[in-house]
Amino acid sequence: MTKFQVRIVLEILGRPASTVDEALRAIVARIGAENGVTIKEKNFYEAKKVPKSKELYTAFAEVELELNSLNLLFGLMFAYLPSHVEILEPEKLNLTNVDLSEACTMIVQRMHYYDAVTKGAIRERDRVLEILKDAAPRAYERYKKEQEEIKKAAKKGKEEGKKEKKARGKRKK
Repeated sequence: MTKFQVRIVLEILGRPASTVDEALRAIVARIGAENGVTIKEKNFYEAKKVPKSKELYTAFAEVELELNSLNLLFGLMFAYLPSHVEILEPEKLNLTNVDLSEACTMIVQRMHYYDAVTKGAIRERDRVLEILKDAAPRAYERYKKEQEEIKKAAKKGKEEGKKEKKARGKRKK
């Protein structure tokens, strides 16, 4: 069985700073309690105030792990959503079709679950918006206007990203 040496970075955002630090330590402890996971090293970085925020703090931890399987690696990625994953070992990987099939199936199952949760949340939001539209039409219109502004900002950001990617491509040539 191939073991994996992995370094992950976990980040957390919240308030107050003490709760952010405690929550981050609790998450790392939960990861260490997972079957097939051994924590080799962990470094915590204390919560710092988020710039331009009155109340929010962010903290992160770098954690080096030994994992018993590829499925466990993917499971941890979906369960804990690290902001960075670095596979230290093995340098090269030999997978059987069964191992790869199991990993793919696990990923697809998780994606189906997220899809179902998202669709349920969208249905619930739409239901609440219909109630809001009837009960408080002005608040509903304000919400719709804010959503349009968010869409415009997202579109602008996407366009700027495309321009930046194109400029990077030209610099590489």
